[in-house]
Parts: sequence; structure tokens; C-alpha cells
Amino acid sequence: MTENTNNPPVETHRDGAVSAKIWRNHTNEGDAFYSVTFQRTYTDPQTEKPRESSSFQGTDLLKIQQLAGEAYKSVSHHRALDREEAKDLAAERDAAMAQAEPEQGRQSHSRSRSRGER
Repeated sequence: MTENTNNPPVETHRDGAVSAKIWRNHTNEGDAFYSVTFQRTYTDPQTEKPRESSSFQGTDLLKIQQLAGEAYKSVSHHRALDREEAKDLAAERDAAMAQAEPEQGRQSHSRSRSRGER
């Protein structure tokens, strides 16, 4: 996954030149899911510009292990937040529907009275 300004990572964990980026994505149905990418930052010797690689040295592996644990905790946290948000949205929708039902009942009742029915 490439980094862009339209979809920045929700979190980045870093240990020296190695980092883990957590990305929030959506299924076709709109459900959120998370993925994690690991990268090593280095300076390109020809351009002197920072670059990222997904290739790691042996000494980077323990850093990746630690970052993977941190990323796992972060993804779990974001999933829990998503579940809470979904519950809140469902409660708001249910409250709005419950409020609309009595109004609809009163409207149909007043229409029946205007027709002379009881």
C-alpha cells in the first residue's frame, strides 16, 4: 500500500529506521478493516532523498516483532472504537425511528378524523 494524502495511515509506530503503518480501509459494503505495512527508511545515496523499503536486515527483525505487537494492540483499539461508533449510530437511528413512529400514527389518526371517520 502506498502512502498518499487522500488516505494517510491512522497511526505510525517507529523504532529507529523501521516503522509500522496502520491503514483504515473499507469493504464494498462500507465496513472498516485495518491493514499494517512495515517499512525501513533509508537515504538514497544518489539523490540524498529519504526512501522506504520493504526489505529488512537481520537486525531489523526484532524491531518488526515489537512493532507488530504494538500494531496489533492499535488495530484492536481502532476496531473497538469502530464497534462503539456503530452502536452509537444504531442507537441514534433507532431513537429517530421511534420518534417518527408516533408522529406517523398521529398524522394518520388526524387524517381519519378529517374524513369524518372515528
